[in-house]
Amino acid sequence: MTLLLSLASVSLIITPLIILLLFAAPFLERKYTAGGRYLMWILVMGCLCLPFASFIPRPAVQIHVPVPAAASSYDIRRINNTAGLAGDGSRRDGGETVSRGVPVLSAEPARESINPSSANLFDVIRIVWFAGIFLSVAYHAANHLMFKRFVRRWGMPEPDPGYLQIFNETARRMGIVRALGLKRCKGIKTPMLMGFIKPAVLLPDLSCDEEDLRFIFRHELTHYKRRDLWYKLALMITISIHWFNPAVHLMIKQANKDIETICDTLTVHGMDMGLRKKYSEMLLNMAAGRRVCRSRLTTNFIGGKRMLKQRFLNILGKKAKKKRQGAVWADRGGCRLRRAFDRL
Repeated sequence: MTLLLSLASVSLIITPLIILLLFAAPFLERKYTAGGRYLMWILVMGCLCLPFASFIPRPAVQIHVPVPAAASSYDIRRINNTAGLAGDGSRRDGGETVSRGVPVLSAEPARESINPSSANLFDVIRIVWFAGIFLSVAYHAANHLMFKRFVRRWGMPEPDPGYLQIFNETARRMGIVRALGLKRCKGIKTPMLMGFIKPAVLLPDLSCDEEDLRFIFRHELTHYKRRDLWYKLALMITISIHWFNPAVHLMIKQANKDIETICDTLTVHGMDMGLRKKYSEMLLNMAAGRRVCRSRLTTNFIGGKRMLKQRFLNILGKKAKKKRQGAVWADRGGCRLRRAFDRL
């Protein structure tokens, strides 16, 4: 019951803030970058998950300090010094021996009045809420497992040694030491990153020139450096807990868009206008008439029409240089936060 009340309180407090931020997003985009919203969504997710701090195990050693109870909670009876005294300073009252001057505490505890109807209502709400969490987690997990099975069936290690060379060279230039997998999968229509334990970049079965390949690899490896898959996992956990809140669903949708916007900004950082136009053309060519078959726990190289328009404006806009610099600083701040969380 305490957990449900805490969850309802946090949801009522945070929901107006989420709605305000979503409505103000078009105005904030003129002044602030998606990197700032990225950090803001992290804080909002942390606040939404605060009620579950009660699930943290308690320390093995606890010190209990006794606190004296209030006198009004007991039935204290004192002995009359002038009546019914026994020879040893005590009297008998109905067969009960009572010492003089010693308070007698009532053995009956205070009874709390509990409304059965309210208790049953809380039980029903708790059951429905946990059922929603279970169904949401089961849906996302089943979707991810089915996609992994699909990749195992239709995916294979990249057969072109030239692709592998460009991939390894791009990773080395970006300072990535860990060896990532590169696979070719016939069933997908867009490049993506997947895998938490063994991350790999998936390529569709199409031919690309060297410049487009470098764009693709830099984009997906930027997702890997930023640990965006773990960020998406946190988004999935948040939406599973607050499945009943439409504002949280809208927030998750906007947060996923911001992930791609930040990644585009960091990918074209340091490029001239010609290369940025080439990168935008590559996005447009891959998005033309293609439906994306993927899991929610993968990156999305392309998107819908509105999302592509926002990405093009971010890449080719007049304030692109200022926004790219803001995204770089936001990315550095996000890395510091992630390192702090890893140390906890």
